[in-house]
Amino acid sequence: MEHDLSKTAKMKILIAEDDPIIRGNLFRTLQLEGYQVFAAEDGQQGLGLALAENPDLILSDMMMPVMDGHEFLRAIRNDNATAHTPFVFLTARADRTDIREGMKLGADDYLSKPFLRHELLEVVQTQLSRQALRLEEKNRLQQETVRLKKYDSVTDLANRQGFEESLEDALAWASARHKTLAVIFVTLNALHSLRQSHGARLYEQVLRAFAARMFSTKKYLPAACKVAEIARICDSSFAFILSPSCDTEAEQLTKSLLAELVEAVVVDNEAHYFQPTAGIALFPRDGQDAVSLIQNAEAAEPEPKPGGSVAFYCVETSARLCRRMKMLQALHTALANDELFLCFQPQIDANNHKVIGFEALLRWQHPELGLVSPAEFIPLAETSGLIIPIGAWVLTQACLQMQCWLQQGFGPMRIAVNLSARQFESMDLYPLVCRTLAETGLAPQHLELEITETIAMQNAEQVLRIMQQLTDDGVMLAMDDFGTGYSSLSYLKGYPLNVLKIDQVFVRHFLDDESDEAIIKAIIALSQSFKLAVIAEGVETQAQAERLKALGCQYFQGYLFSKPLTATQATLWLEQQQGLANASA
Repeated sequence: MEHDLSKTAKMKILIAEDDPIIRGNLFRTLQLEGYQVFAAEDGQQGLGLALAENPDLILSDMMMPVMDGHEFLRAIRNDNATAHTPFVFLTARADRTDIREGMKLGADDYLSKPFLRHELLEVVQTQLSRQALRLEEKNRLQQETVRLKKYDSVTDLANRQGFEESLEDALAWASARHKTLAVIFVTLNALHSLRQSHGARLYEQVLRAFAARMFSTKKYLPAACKVAEIARICDSSFAFILSPSCDTEAEQLTKSLLAELVEAVVVDNEAHYFQPTAGIALFPRDGQDAVSLIQNAEAAEPEPKPGGSVAFYCVETSARLCRRMKMLQALHTALANDELFLCFQPQIDANNHKVIGFEALLRWQHPELGLVSPAEFIPLAETSGLIIPIGAWVLTQACLQMQCWLQQGFGPMRIAVNLSARQFESMDLYPLVCRTLAETGLAPQHLELEITETIAMQNAEQVLRIMQQLTDDGVMLAMDDFGTGYSSLSYLKGYPLNVLKIDQVFVRHFLDDESDEAIIKAIIALSQSFKLAVIAEGVETQAQAERLKALGCQYFQGYLFSKPLTATQATLWLEQQQGLANASA
């Protein structure tokens, strides 16, 4: 059997064999094939070599002193550095009763003694080839993960993170040449409502059409006007970079772009019109870094007008930016000033209409701004990092309230709490949950933590590790807004989830939208396949509830049953439900 020694020279093979003759023969045979070979007399010595050398393949006897083959394999699989290293047992025919145990522990193959040279090399090459394929697939998935972090999954344009990195490069280019840069923030007004009114499929088709149109406008720009990466910044907004010679050229070029975007987008023979607006922030006048320029371009957006409208960033007239800054400052003291509070929306069993739990929803009553929308202040809390202390407070209050209800005799129930990406990044999430449960006395099975698909994509290994720790302790985990993000089956297969939540975007119009109903059917089918509970959010009519139940949805949440309630209101609601149940009994 001939081999290309150049391909095997860097491959490491570890032998663990107590018989010196067999060990020596294996060592010489594999060394002649060009492999780097390491040999150990027992499993303990082999474990030390494995951790030190990180071999590509391990060949191990079963019967060895100090540490036998099974103990050696168990130790290899329990260490992150070697958990996926191919492991082949070398066993005498009399030892075949141990093979089943070895396979249970994670052995990849076995080779019966005595064996011929070609049999050994065939096993070695097979395992190394499989490992190479596994590593190739792992690298591909890692590259895809990196790409998804920087690119929008719907349009394939850069997302906010990718755009910020591109803008930083452009700023370095402009700074070195004393050039002006214009960050253009384009919003397609009313596009965000298209998803609610027509469903996700049409919304994404329109998005892709606009993305293609944005990209095609490059050809109309002057050759001297440098254009950096075009990006989809958020739901209905795009951004790009120009290098104009002056303010007037920046405005003229932007108006030319808007003229292209004013034209209708036709999907399924239906024309859709959106009045685009554009805010412009200039470097170096309006900001020195990517984040500031993007924020200022967004703040500069004018009121929509027929044919599109353009505005430059101006501190004096940027009321929205002022409000945002005011909210951010106030958010720093909102906790201390007792301005934050929780509302609770019940979750209902579709079969008997009994309450199975509540979702805790954060609210902010500002003394001057009034009741601030969560859509306004939660993103601010995320970007500023304030979501860490606020999230800890929410978790504590939610657990305290649920424990109070359980002690009053309501239940069994669970409380659902939303988690943010920043909480996963803080490295304190699992200890925080453990401390909170211990301090409030709430049993883990009464707590459900909700994550989004976006969170699952960010630092997937860390997220999975934390999720596994939580489920091992008995905490329930739910995938919130499933179907609105990456919707990858890998989450359902690899993540320890208990619940899928169907986003209200799909529920709102599914009785009249076949696409939305098809999505709901698919989500319910997936949940059944993976043995997950499924909750439909935004259930507002009896017809919706009846149809969802017929499709196999197990639980409901929405205004049909109750709006979000304060703790006092929720307690009265529970008492009323209990009274109705007693009366019907």
